[in-house]
Amino acid sequence: MGKKQPKSPAKPAKPHSATKPSKGKASGKKRPASAAILRDDAINEAEQKRSRLQENLWALEKQIYDIETRYLTDANPRGNAVRGYEGFLNPREGRMRRSAIKRDDRLFSNSSATGCRHLADAPATEPAPDQDQTEEMVENLQEVQI
Repeated sequence: MGKKQPKSPAKPAKPHSATKPSKGKASGKKRPASAAILRDDAINEAEQKRSRLQENLWALEKQIYDIETRYLTDANPRGNAVRGYEGFLNPREGRMRRSAIKRDDRLFSNSSATGCRHLADAPATEPAPDQDQTEEMVENLQEVQI
């Protein structure tokens, strides 16, 4: 039978890929135009989706803000879930005046990382209800207490 031939010496390691010609722009090859168009379409679609999501988020935050405003405006001046109910402990202390809504009273609007963006131009406090609203609320309270 035949003699086994000795193994050839190990081949030297291949040089790093930096010495190889690279694929793509560096080697002069261009991507097909259709790939660029598909990429641009995907970017446009993603931007449109992002825009729709931002609009939906803003609408939800505005809805939360409006509901919160309604609650803080309509709540009894003696107490509510945000300020507490200590005012009810001394109901005979006289008429309590409704104070303006403060930013700190807005627990839900302030809890969102993006929720206060539409408040940036708003004053630090909102005006208290006008005199007609206040009188109507007092009448409603008196009816409830009787």
